[in-house]
Amino acid sequence: MAQFPGSIDKVTIEHIQALIDYAVPESLTLEFKSATYAQTRDDSFELLKDVSAFSNSSGGWLLIGVAESDGVAAALNPIVGESGDDHSRRLTQILQSSLDPRAPGIRMRALNAGDGHILVVRVPPSSIKPHRIIIGNKNRYYLRHSASAIEASHSELQSMFNQNSSAISFFDDYRHNRADEIFKRKRLPIKLIEARAYLVAHVAPVSALYKNAIVDLQSAEQAKHLLQPLSGYAGGVQYNFEGLLSYRGGEPGQTHGYVQLNRYGLIEAAVTGIRISYENNDWLSAKDVQNAIFGPIKMYLDLLNACEASPPTLIGVTIAGSFGARVHLNETRLARPESVARIPVEYLMLPNCYIEEYGDGEAYESAMKPALDALWNAGGRAKWTLLPD
Repeated sequence: MAQFPGSIDKVTIEHIQALIDYAVPESLTLEFKSATYAQTRDDSFELLKDVSAFSNSSGGWLLIGVAESDGVAAALNPIVGESGDDHSRRLTQILQSSLDPRAPGIRMRALNAGDGHILVVRVPPSSIKPHRIIIGNKNRYYLRHSASAIEASHSELQSMFNQNSSAISFFDDYRHNRADEIFKRKRLPIKLIEARAYLVAHVAPVSALYKNAIVDLQSAEQAKHLLQPLSGYAGGVQYNFEGLLSYRGGEPGQTHGYVQLNRYGLIEAAVTGIRISYENNDWLSAKDVQNAIFGPIKMYLDLLNACEASPPTLIGVTIAGSFGARVHLNETRLARPESVARIPVEYLMLPNCYIEEYGDGEAYESAMKPALDALWNAGGRAKWTLLPD
């Protein structure tokens, strides 16, 4: 049997037929539905139960239009009377309105089959679980066990809640520890030139913090134009023990910046040149941070999307080596150092930013605003305003 693709974009009707030909059974990550969910409250609840159970567990595939016999794929039963687009739209609306919080990363794709279609639903494991069904008077949580969805026990719910609360703490500790190591040029994927400060960015699907899934590094290599260092184009891209590394020019030891994608989907980028001296005062360029956020860091999200690394995603921007410097927002401020306070910490960790879904430019700008506001505060302003190029 041909291997079922990891990407929904690569699934074909031949893959579905192969499940039938080889009598593949339902499992922890695979569910068949011979008919779609009707437009009734009971059927809406069944959809929510099936999808939330996958999302709260290990993720999985829901194939609508595949009949089963004793839990084994038996025949194609194409959905008719509703177009694939309308079918996807209807189910998506139910999921978005009746799961709390909304389950991220769910994708649907209709495959033509005879006079109808098979709807393929890909549900990734969630990193913000548990997801609760809120419809009618129902208020329930489900998990996937074996080949069925069952209501979560109290201890299972507690475990999921505890896992989420620890993710932010882990990310904060990771950011600080890596900023310290980068500043001291320790444990780097490629040796950087010595500098007084480094701009560091971490982009991490929450699933990467738990090492729950492996990303497709070949897909990342094919999209390597998105794996650009924080300043300047990549001089080289290569595989290493961690995953895929892109770096900015020069031999090891003469490298100005790098970006590392590890096999779990966590991206780390670092670059020199963030701290400058002017008339006996040291300054950090807010414009360089802004350009990184709206340039390479935004591209890293597109790369994770291409690798099917499921959101939500945390973004952390740090200036390592910030102690005693001031933040400048424009060239005029360089001549008035007394108007801007010095940074009192060595590692200026801007607030974490949370990306719920990929691909929405306005939502991205809104999500990054707390980090930019904090930097502008350090530069003596009440809030972030866009600096022109």
